[in-house]
Amino acid sequence: MYKSGNLITPPAKEPVTLEEVLGILRLEAGVDDDVVNSLIATARDKVEIITGRQMVTATRQLVLNNFPSGDLVIANAPLQSVELVRYHDGEEWVELVEDTDYIVEENGGGDDPDPLCDYGFIHPVDSWPCVGTEPNSVEVTYICGYPLDVEDDPTTPEALKNAIKFQVADLYDVCSYKDTINYILASYRLNWQV
Repeated sequence: MYKSGNLITPPAKEPVTLEEVLGILRLEAGVDDDVVNSLIATARDKVEIITGRQMVTATRQLVLNNFPSGDLVIANAPLQSVELVRYHDGEEWVELVEDTDYIVEENGGGDDPDPLCDYGFIHPVDSWPCVGTEPNSVEVTYICGYPLDVEDDPTTPEALKNAIKFQVADLYDVCSYKDTINYILASYRLNWQV
């Protein structure tokens, strides 16, 4: 499993609209709109965690103690671009240059990447530099997610949009509040590794 980057700039909009979800819930506009909007964000978050995909364009930052021995794998598919790769050499932060120091392979590479394996990769041109001994000495800032189209609508696949809608319906169901609470708390749980 690959480490997900921390969210720096959230999506400009949700992949599904309030109106779409109200239709699934069979609710009239104005009834529980605030609750439903909140559940849309929670459902999107859950689908992103389960799939490892960013539903709508966002900026994330991956922070590591050191460079890997090979390629840097960027979760939160699909990868759109890499904005910054930098490391601390023990004295100062040094920025690496694309094409000179590293090469970006978006969405699993190739002309027809496998949609089930579309992590992004950052390949070192030669090898990764040595970093200092401080924790969090490597930072990678990247843009990922399904982009907005020319009409400013998310291009998130319809199946994932449906998963979000049905997740909202499940979370909205009064009988499943226990599951909702457990999900919200689990997403904030610190996972200690010994």
